[in-house]
Amino acid sequence: MRFSNLTLLGLFVPFAHAQEDPRYSHHCNNVSLINMDDRFGLRAYCPTSPGKDRQCSILDLDQCYGEVGDLIKPQDMGHLSQRCFFCQIMETTLECRCGNKIRKQVNLDDLIVVDHSSLKCFNNRATTPPDCEQIALASKDNRDPVVQYVSIILSWVIILWL
Repeated sequence: MRFSNLTLLGLFVPFAHAQEDPRYSHHCNNVSLINMDDRFGLRAYCPTSPGKDRQCSILDLDQCYGEVGDLIKPQDMGHLSQRCFFCQIMETTLECRCGNKIRKQVNLDDLIVVDHSSLKCFNNRATTPPDCEQIALASKDNRDPVVQYVSIILSWVIILWL
């Protein structure tokens, strides 16, 4: 029985594409945005190996993104939190208010990958602190002065009303 070269090539093509997709959203779960001393971190639980336990890791987004012009862009050590605040994550999209309070978005899946059970961007690897699960989520009003002032004023109105 004879096989043509195309038949043999067809047998190996699936293996050439079998390389695992490194994007974090394809492997990790319980993804959340957390507060890291006035910076934003991405926390996720990624598998240590197929079918095994998951490891909690936290990636400092200041190491991955910066505000460039009117956009949030991948930038090694971009210091995102210096110009952006009031960030939230929806699926794989990070949305922040930056500089002049314009909302800006970036798809985290385009840059952040899983490498040896930890999140990674550029050559910046996430940390795996022992208290990873206890670190507080980023609050919606994190560093947004307008929201902070409005809540203070409303508190005083309520106090004075009573």
